[in-house]
Amino acid sequence: MTRTDSATGRSSGIPPRYFGWLGADLVSKLADAVVIFAVGWTATAYGAGIAAVALSAITLPRTVLTVVGGAVSDRWSPRATMLCSCAVLIPLYSAAAAITGFGGTPLWFLIALGTVMGSVGAFYLPAADSMPRRLVDSASLPRALAVRQTGSQLIQLVGAPISGALLGWTGMAGTAVLAALAFTVVAVALLLIGAPAKDVPAPSDGNVLSDMRAGIRLVGRHPVLRPGLIVLGVTAAAALPVPTLLVPLLARQAGLAADVTGLFVGCQAVGSILVAVLVARLGTTRLPGLAALIGVAVAGFGVATIAVAPGVVSLAGGAMLAGLGLGLFVSHLAPLLISRSPAGYVGRVQAGMLVVQSGSLLLANNVLGLLAAAVGPPVATLTCAALLLATAMIAYRSRSFRYSTIAG
Repeated sequence: MTRTDSATGRSSGIPPRYFGWLGADLVSKLADAVVIFAVGWTATAYGAGIAAVALSAITLPRTVLTVVGGAVSDRWSPRATMLCSCAVLIPLYSAAAAITGFGGTPLWFLIALGTVMGSVGAFYLPAADSMPRRLVDSASLPRALAVRQTGSQLIQLVGAPISGALLGWTGMAGTAVLAALAFTVVAVALLLIGAPAKDVPAPSDGNVLSDMRAGIRLVGRHPVLRPGLIVLGVTAAAALPVPTLLVPLLARQAGLAADVTGLFVGCQAVGSILVAVLVARLGTTRLPGLAALIGVAVAGFGVATIAVAPGVVSLAGGAMLAGLGLGLFVSHLAPLLISRSPAGYVGRVQAGMLVVQSGSLLLANNVLGLLAAAVGPPVATLTCAALLLATAMIAYRSRSFRYSTIAG
């Protein structure tokens, strides 16, 4: 591990206002997790197919519009984009609290709420993901991102239980109130921290559409961003469905209860958190591209362990190993890609990362579901493991990615 900057030899540290912004950012992530769980749970009352439609109402706009959101963030500044998003989300969730508090949760409302959430999120998320680059120097960026990753993983652990408790106590109105308050906190925090020194609009002589095309051309030609996004997409497709889709299927096949299965999913999150904490303390390795590929390979072995002998020990050990690998992958790939993003293109690169992840997950969930139904969950899980290992080996052949370093 190294905590030194390749150019200056030392870091100036993470500034206090980054932690102020990070606290607000994690509050927004909690609100997002709580409301998404609430929408999905409430929609299940109308049937499984309708629940999928309600959740897709969130996911599809985020996937389709995120590239636009990244271009807008670069063109008009991420802070302004986030403040405008808050200006939409605060009254949206306030109205949702009033409607659900007095009129119940009709299906049309759930779909409409999800559509607006997803559309606004397509602008908010790439702007938020670009903020660490604008608030922290290059030497401290990996540690800052690792701290954020740790917080995000913790939010994923507590989001669903908090949402479930609120649903049982107040119905969906309580989750909407929490979300409205959360984005109020975000707006106040953004106003207090002021505009970051690097928060300048990207140079542009065209419109948003031309900015989008310029971002796509940049990623397609860049020697580090191009392979990095490809590896990210394949890894997301092979790894993200494992805890949400395949582990529950394997657990049911092994006769394990739902609460026990949830503990295995938690093991993966714990593995990722352990690596994130270590990187937050020590920094990344000197070759983050290589470390990311090692992480993909480790995750592949973990997923293979889960698939080979479904049982309490193999599921727990495999989930922990997969979590350690994915933690190593994310904690090194994220600072590498964000540091390699040219000035003025950070939002668009972050948007590309979001699109690659969500698009890959949408496709993989459907393909793996069909594969598991046809040949069984163990074979589908082994397919994911093989894909992860193959990705690590093939990407290793890219010298530009393998030997890439954090840009100073």
